Amino acid sequence: MLVMDHSNLSDVNRSKPAGSKTIVKLFGEFDPMGDTIISDPYYGGIDGFEKNFRQVERCSEAFLAFLGFGKQ
Repeated sequence: MLVMDHSNLSDVNRSKPAGSKTIVKLFGEFDPMGDTIISDPYYGGIDGFEKNFRQVERCSEAFLAFLGFGKQ
């Protein structure tokens, strides 16, 4: 399961049933630029949404490559 920030990470890990084998990671760990936290763009105006979009796009491409579906 991929989450956007440390608060999400804590919430999900705390909510997992005992014995769960679910792996929870920050989606931003896939960001090749090293920006591990994907911030809520709501309060950043249009610039916040643009920054968020670029980061999610980078993370998505890297995650797909990790799964073996990268650009060829």
